[in-house]
Amino acid sequence: MPRIESINIGPRVEVEIFGVIKLTAYEKHPVDGEVTLDEQGIVGDGHYAREAEEGRDHAIQLCSTDNYKFWEERLNKKLRPGVFGESVTYEGPNEHSVRIGDIIKIGLVRLEITGPRIPCAKLAHFIGEDISFPRVYHQTSRTGIYARVLNPGRIAAHDQIQFEATDPSLPLVADIAAALLDRTPNQNWMTALTKEPRLSIMIRNMYLKKLESISRRGTN
Repeated sequence: MPRIESINIGPRVEVEIFGVIKLTAYEKHPVDGEVTLDEQGIVGDGHYAREAEEGRDHAIQLCSTDNYKFWEERLNKKLRPGVFGESVTYEGPNEHSVRIGDIIKIGLVRLEITGPRIPCAKLAHFIGEDISFPRVYHQTSRTGIYARVLNPGRIAAHDQIQFEATDPSLPLVADIAAALLDRTPNQNWMTALTKEPRLSIMIRNMYLKKLESISRRGTN
């Protein structure tokens, strides 16, 4: 049975990232014991109750240990749990086999997958790679998974974690991430997905901007 490898939290602090001071709770480390998870995230984590519009769509970020194995081989270095900025490191299926709308069960806690995490310069800084790394990371579609909290509760490392498929017509998380890098995506597919309420607001807005950019290119 798949299980949680670690629960990771960190404070919100100012960090210089490639010459720019940013306020971030990216740096997370494993914690012992149970944590409280509500609709705004993990209580006590720096990402809790973010003010951004998409905050609840991104209440919890998860990363599979399968991705750790992939990147440890590719980067030729050991990676500690939480280094990708995720709240939950888990043993189980990754972005290439789960879809938005799928349900994650951890005891009485229920999460709904909302889309991929899109990497930025913070990832490169904290993993010790150069500024080009986020795009390399994104190209693999092993981005990490965001979810909203449907049923709050308490979770801990080593809890069993179950993935429940809901709608096979919805896209895989990996395909949603890949479409953002595609210069000629299926515009009908992308337009339809912007109307899907289970997709995170952030990805929806990124798709709308991409569609607008494609439209401008077509009229030039």
